[in-house]
Amino acid sequence: MRWKTWIRGAVAAIAGYAVIVALTTLGFNVWLEGENLYRGGPGLQVRGALVAVVAGLAGGAVAAWVGRRRPLLHAALVLVLVTADSAYVLFVLPLQAPWWFEAAGSLTLAAATLAGGFLQLQLGAGARAAAVARGRRS
Repeated sequence: MRWKTWIRGAVAAIAGYAVIVALTTLGFNVWLEGENLYRGGPGLQVRGALVAVVAGLAGGAVAAWVGRRRPLLHAALVLVLVTADSAYVLFVLPLQAPWWFEAAGSLTLAAATLAGGFLQLQLGAGARAAAVARGRRS
């Protein structure tokens, strides 16, 4: 692999992770006002899951877009940072909820991140097909 490919992969992972951090911080601290999701009711838990899904989708899509080629690979690279973050939350910080609740939140975020990469892959495939179709009409 060329060094530019490695740099692009690292930048894609960092950009995707930065989007996730920004959106989860905004969502959990501003929109949900720092409430404890485990002790909150079902409505609060659904809104918390929505924050994780939106942040993951956006982060995965950004990583896939920055990485250009192999969008799912670049979305998956974000999971290296998400895994490190989740391990820190689960094993270093004092838990504010049972470990299974925190782990479920991390898995939701990871799945949404990969889904964001997949959506970017589909959008890219659609754009390429449209460009080919326009080229045939000319």
